[in-house]
Amino acid sequence: MRAELTSSSPAEGASLTAASSKVELTFEEPVTLQPEPIAVTGPDGATWTVAMPTVTMRRSAPR
Repeated sequence: MRAELTSSSPAEGASLTAASSKVELTFEEPVTLQPEPIAVTGPDGATWTVAMPTVTMRRSAPR
């Protein structure tokens, strides 16, 4: 089973005028990162260098 992506910053499909210094991905449940888990590709197909991601555990407020 895969954790579902619930949000991202910058938002999916965003068009940036400059490279973002930070990308945040929020999933519906805790995730475990595999080697090289994230790839960033520009509209021209160029791949951007990505630093090693970190996982921050945040608890949701009770509903």
